[in-house]
Amino acid sequence: MNKFTKIVLIACVIFALAGAGCISSPREDNVPETQMNTETVKLDTSIERDLINGWIEEVGDPNNIMWLYHMSETGQILGEYPIVGKAVSMSKSNEPYERVLDTYNSGPDYSEVAAAEKFAGYREGTSQLANPSGTYGHDLEGVFFFTPDGEYHEIHGGIIHISSVPIKINDPLFLTYDIDKEKQEKEKMWEAELMNNS
Repeated sequence: MNKFTKIVLIACVIFALAGAGCISSPREDNVPETQMNTETVKLDTSIERDLINGWIEEVGDPNNIMWLYHMSETGQILGEYPIVGKAVSMSKSNEPYERVLDTYNSGPDYSEVAAAEKFAGYREGTSQLANPSGTYGHDLEGVFFFTPDGEYHEIHGGIIHISSVPIKINDPLFLTYDIDKEKQEKEKMWEAELMNNS
């Protein structure tokens, strides 16, 4: 009996056992009834992906001007800035903060060490890399941005609102709950326009 014949016979036995119930299919006993009775809706399109693409196009334009409003926790305006493109998180970096140790390449030939030395900022004995300034660690939480005149600004703390249009904030936005009927009517109008345009 050759090797091919043996494989065919084994496959036939497996299918026969599965058909006879000897090999049970995965049970659904551990699936909650809510999932069994109410299936997940399958979307034909993803509005989230569309919105993310729109956001990337908006902030990825180097000639785009946005508006940043810096407010205190109680809503007082601390600053209003036109910004180029977008505000960037202070925790972001163009370079990695750490390198992943590749244990598969750490054999007798020390190729892992050789590979690590190719990382800019590598220092033996630590997985952390020096950042482009030659120092270690992370920046404070916050954002930085440039205004159209080329000036650099940082903001740490408070509430940050960014808009593609300049907005008027006449009074402090204290965190209270009330329905603005006028804006609610505008919301219905905008939704109707979006429906007509889709």
